[in-house]
Amino acid sequence: MKLAIADSKKDASGTGIITDMSGYDALLVSPMDVHVYFLNLPELNQAHYKGAITFQLRTLYPGDPAETVFDYRTVNKTKRGPDSQTAVFVTERAVLETYKTKNVPLLSGLAFLTAAAEKSTGTVKAVFLLTKNWFEAAAFRDQELVKYTSGYITGSKTAQVLAAFCSEFENEPLSIQLISRSAEQNRCREYGMELEGISETLSYLKLEEMADSLKLSRTEIFSARKKNNRINHKLVIAVIILLVLCTSYITLRVLTSRTEKQLTEVKAYYEKKMALNRKADLLDQEIYRLAEMNGSGSINPAYNMYEIISEIHGALSGAWVKSLVIRENSFNIEAEGADSLKVLQLLRESSAFSNITLHQASPSKIRGEQFSISGSISYDKK
Repeated sequence: MKLAIADSKKDASGTGIITDMSGYDALLVSPMDVHVYFLNLPELNQAHYKGAITFQLRTLYPGDPAETVFDYRTVNKTKRGPDSQTAVFVTERAVLETYKTKNVPLLSGLAFLTAAAEKSTGTVKAVFLLTKNWFEAAAFRDQELVKYTSGYITGSKTAQVLAAFCSEFENEPLSIQLISRSAEQNRCREYGMELEGISETLSYLKLEEMADSLKLSRTEIFSARKKNNRINHKLVIAVIILLVLCTSYITLRVLTSRTEKQLTEVKAYYEKKMALNRKADLLDQEIYRLAEMNGSGSINPAYNMYEIISEIHGALSGAWVKSLVIRENSFNIEAEGADSLKVLQLLRESSAFSNITLHQASPSKIRGEQFSISGSISYDKK
């Protein structure tokens, strides 16, 4: 399979798609055009999947919901429960239409990253897909994806970015694989030399050879067989109503046994979330009661996840969020298109966070800067 690569350099149409596709069998989309988010979702039928994704994207993707389309693929089962790790590919409708004019299947870099990580056990594997102008990176622990990012190739600084990506795994056995086209193998090996000291094993893969072994039916995104989805507020309301009526559907016994099982799973998921909400309300009431007994006169309840994301979104106004990881009491942001120092100041001024640190910042080829910021989540409001 002959694979073309979108170079992500903005042209008049707003995307970095090459103009001449003659002789090519597929097109690798740029992560600068099609953004990737990862969600943990229970096993649901297609209609419920779309509703759950639409609801969560409202707080993750800054684009206009009316002009936003997405597709999704299940990456793997999570080790922490029954949920599935789902990759969601999001872009603007106009960008997708430009890609579609090429009349070839569209592939994501994630398909190559996950293919390289198959059958890897016992170690952390970091896989980097390097093109002429951009890269994608993913880390897998026992084949479960634990970290992902993407960005522009920035010359000699690229090796530093790749090394920084691996830094959190320095206390674990680490193997590294670098994927590139044959024509770019020399530059790829230069990056590899910079990474040799932090990995137990380091290997190189050719993109062309991997493309020949991929099955388009499993890896193609935004294909004709799957209808593009618009982020729609009415759809969110319809999903909520459907969840409330699940018990009635099951009682009527007019559905097949398979559909009944799916509705039961949806009902259990809904009741679990409602139980957690009720428990949170009871805890809030207990906190206020104890505070009044102690005569403190003020309460600082814990932030919920939506408040945390809202604080981060406010500080990143005007920026594109490429990666947002919230783990226990800490978070890490990789973003582009804003002043990193201004974002740093806004996060430090927020009572929701502490220990805010700017790890790296460099000029963006689009606007503003691309940068990485981490910090701790504070549970006291001022």
